[in-house]
Amino acid sequence: MKALGRPSTSAGLREFLDVHPAFHPFAVYVYAYAFGDCLVNSLYAVYENAQDGFAERYLAMLSAGGTKHYSELLKPFGLDARDPKFWMAGCR
Repeated sequence: MKALGRPSTSAGLREFLDVHPAFHPFAVYVYAYAFGDCLVNSLYAVYENAQDGFAERYLAMLSAGGTKHYSELLKPFGLDARDPKFWMAGCR
């Protein structure tokens, strides 16, 4: 990808970007959204199988705001973004 050039995209991604004009035309812009979506879906999978204490851990994560790295925020939930299982749970 050139620094200022538009990256080549598959037809499906090109159509997705065209349908969602709020997205910047560069494909790299949507990676943060994809990561966030997988993270939330993985958290929801933990919630579905959680014993007591999920709400407290979740509120603690939210109250941390941007003060902690995501890896630290995921630890109380037993999630590790370096583990492929994290991404598989987030893509279901």
